[in-house]
Order: sequence, then C-alpha cells, then structure tokens
Amino acid sequence: MTVLYGITPVHAALVAGKRSFGRLWVKEGKPSPRVADILREAKRRGVTVAETTAERVGDKAKSPQHQGVALECGELPLVTIEEFLGRIGQGSCTLAALDRVEDPVNLGGIVRSAAFLGVSGVIAMTGKAAPFSAAASKASAGTMETHPMIGVGNLAEALRALRDAGFWIYGAAGEEDAEDYRRVDPAPRSVVVMGNEGEGLRRLTRDRCDVLVRIPGSGDAESLNVNVAAGILFARFTGR
Repeated sequence: MTVLYGITPVHAALVAGKRSFGRLWVKEGKPSPRVADILREAKRRGVTVAETTAERVGDKAKSPQHQGVALECGELPLVTIEEFLGRIGQGSCTLAALDRVEDPVNLGGIVRSAAFLGVSGVIAMTGKAAPFSAAASKASAGTMETHPMIGVGNLAEALRALRDAGFWIYGAAGEEDAEDYRRVDPAPRSVVVMGNEGEGLRRLTRDRCDVLVRIPGSGDAESLNVNVAAGILFARFTGR
C-alpha cells in the first residue's frame, strides 16, 4: 500500500483510475475548490473519505507537504516494453530511459519534463533505482499518474528490443568526444538514455547506445543535475 499526498498527485491518481484505492484522508474544515474537486472524484470512484486533523493527515502521508490530503492506494501499474510497442505501432516516437536514477525527486522531475515536452513514455528500472513512490509522484506534479511509465528489470535488454523495433538509442554522456546534442539530427524513433546521478551510464548501457551526446557547458559547474539535463535533451529530441 502506498500513500500519495499533495493536491495535484492525489487528484491526478483519482482521475486516471490506474491504481486501486483505499481511504482518502482530508483535513477537516471547509475544503478549498481544488480539494472539493478531489472529493468529487473520490465520490465518483467510491472512495471512502475520512476528515481529520492536519497533523493526522501528515502522519498518514509521512510528509509535511501533504496540502491537507493523503490517499491510500495500490502500486502504480507499469507498462511493459511489448505493450508499449503494440500501442504505438510504427509511428514516430521519442522515449526516455533512465539507467538507475536513484533520487525519487529526479525521477518525478524527469517524468514531468517528459510529459510537458512531448516524450511519449518513460522507461525506468524496477530494481536498484528510485521507486515509483509518493515522493516521485509529488515531484512529477501528478504526471506520473497519467503518463506512460514503462518498467523494466534489465535496461540493456529493453534497449535491444527497442533497437530491433527501429529506434535509435542516444545516451547522455559528459565526455568531450561525445556528440554535441545541438548537432544531432534525431531519428524519428529515438530513445534518450539518462544515467545515474553519480556514475552516469553503465558500460553495458553505453554498449547499447548508437550515439553518445553531451551538453556543452562554459560555467563553473562541472555538470548539470540529471533532471535539468533531461529537459534540455527532451526539448531537442521532440523539436519543442
């Protein structure tokens, strides 16, 4: 059982209806318009609502960022690579793939950027990586509840399957000999692979990439946060 918290993630989860639902905990008192929307969705879904103190909501959420709502629910259902490929057919598509991104805030931020910039889905590892948690959903501003999330146990094999389906694999790297991302002409079917916050792409992941791309910098910082870097690359690969 997961407890989502925050107005936007809770509302998005109820509207999407992908999860199973337990009880909705709401801060007592007259609801704001946005919380009233949540209450209407909860009624439509047949979710039991419990009004309680803000402190009790915080105890349920295990976070001070609950905004007066916390929703007990099941785990987020993930799409398989095979299911996703069946949905998109042979059309153009840009995907994001995450190679052991560990911070749930980074995971959520990347999903939010992907959804905003037109990336069709996000591939994330189901082990040794950030979980699809309440914190990640909050950081995604609820987009994790609605955007296609593709779970894989073995990223290298998933990239192999995507290459067989006509995708070009582009790995984000910091080396000087990597291609400047501004000079890349993205393939119609592209995967942008982002590495771990500290170690970057693993060797086997690199071996699955057709092209390594970098974001040149000229300031005092050595590198960008993976969430920021992902947004820059997504904008380039989707033409936004």
